[in-house]
Amino acid sequence: MSAEDLAACVAVVRRTARCVDANALDDLCDCFAPDAVLVRPSGQRLEGRQAIRDAYAQRDPHRLTVHVIADTDGHAVSEDEMNVFSRVLLFQGLRGETHGPVPPQSQAVGSFEDRLVRVAHKWQIVQRVACFQFLWTPPQTPA
Repeated sequence: MSAEDLAACVAVVRRTARCVDANALDDLCDCFAPDAVLVRPSGQRLEGRQAIRDAYAQRDPHRLTVHVIADTDGHAVSEDEMNVFSRVLLFQGLRGETHGPVPPQSQAVGSFEDRLVRVAHKWQIVQRVACFQFLWTPPQTPA
């Protein structure tokens, strides 16, 4: 497995985060194989692109997320299959009526464990297990 293959797989992993943050569902689904399995941090198992699309389409339209992907590493299983592990820092909030920065409602540290395969010179995720190890929610101020 070449350094270019690893870079291509890491690019797919990072692209999924950008697509979720931008609510670009067609582009998100393009990162996954047609029969991909995604296990969300809640344990919800999504099977296939349509299930992945449907789950993300149900997000609150005012929800704002920023995923920071770091500490990504991979190892080849075969010439056309790679396992990639990434740390994920997730900030979440709700867009208000005004423009500008949004205070985070929660922050989480977790990971993606991805298995990617190359089909017709294109890397796609066939399995993702996403989980959180830490979750921080700011204390609520009394009204």
